[in-house]
Amino acid sequence: MTRDNRNRCIAYPCTGLLITVLLGAGYFQPEGEPDLGTLINGADILAKVGAHDKAIQECEKVLERDPGNLQAHLILAFSHDRNGSYADALDFYRKALEQCSAEDQRFELELTIADLHRRHGKPQTSIVDTQRVEESFGCTHRTRLVRALAFEDAGDIDRAIALYREAVADQPEDATARFHLARAQLEAGRYETGAESLRDLIASHGNAHDAWYWLACAEAWLGNDEAMYEALDQAKRYSLGTTRKEVLGEYAFTEVIDTPRFQMFLKDLYANQDSASS
Repeated sequence: MTRDNRNRCIAYPCTGLLITVLLGAGYFQPEGEPDLGTLINGADILAKVGAHDKAIQECEKVLERDPGNLQAHLILAFSHDRNGSYADALDFYRKALEQCSAEDQRFELELTIADLHRRHGKPQTSIVDTQRVEESFGCTHRTRLVRALAFEDAGDIDRAIALYREAVADQPEDATARFHLARAQLEAGRYETGAESLRDLIASHGNAHDAWYWLACAEAWLGNDEAMYEALDQAKRYSLGTTRKEVLGEYAFTEVIDTPRFQMFLKDLYANQDSASS
């Protein structure tokens, strides 16, 4: 089965389920306008399945009847963000923030806005925002992670690694914090410590975040061929996760890509993945 066919097999049942849910909710009414709750529920479902243009249209209908609807502003912000409309997303997140009085909601929104700036290429703004969030709500595990990502994007890898270490110390069970620490160490060229952090991640969380693949990269950068192949063999058990076969040969593997052993590894990997997709 080709990738396109598999996508169709996934998409068509989801589309049918979406229509069934909307029908059950009374979304497609033969007469009159849907009530606001039905419109919001429909927009929420549309946003969650990636139909962001339609979700935006439905939320705009809600705001025509209820300009201060918090849920509509949140869905609009989320969908504009996913559509790549940074300015619109920021505008609707700020409007939602104006309507929030609960401290936990304000914290979530302000941190979301900070990360929005980072993801759209404004890490310095994100750093300032996270500082303000910490001053208002205290330093939390999540603010450390968002702040670390912002410092990393701003080019201050040492500050980022220090914050990732704090996040790992604060919540050792968080696989995401452990992965970001290891990845940043590799980005900084600290291959030994990065490899050690990945081994710790694998010991506690298995192949979380494609840890075996990243460990293979670290071992390749260190010139440890046997350890690299061992890690790649482990990664292959998970079909290399999100990395897939297309990225092999990049970055760490450039020195070994033409060697017979690596070519045999690729041949075996291609055969296994082609068999799994047929």
